Amino acid sequence: MVHFNLEIEIKNNSIIIIYINNNIFIEDLPKLKYIIKNSINKNINKIILNLQNCKFIEKNIWEYFINLKKELLINNGDIVITNISSNLEKDYNILEIYNNILLYQDIKDAIYSI
Repeated sequence: MVHFNLEIEIKNNSIIIIYINNNIFIEDLPKLKYIIKNSINKNINKIILNLQNCKFIEKNIWEYFINLKKELLINNGDIVITNISSNLEKDYNILEIYNNILLYQDIKDAIYSI
């Protein structure tokens, strides 16, 4: 079982791009929450998840992203997804994530919209 690693990039002092690589499971959630919480504490409340190299996301993580979006919207923030892999796009559609989190084809479109 290959666990995730991630890279982060800050754009315009208000957007964090999180590049999630490999698989992400519930036991990885504390690390992800820590990074996101630190960003929010620095008033960076617009999040782009780049999932190009992510192969699997556990359902509980999807649920966390949906709940996070609700929290971010209260503070004029948002969370969107970009560069989703074909494996994840199936889950995105089956779990109807599109009802909550928008999907963009590339980072430039996501940055412009967020």
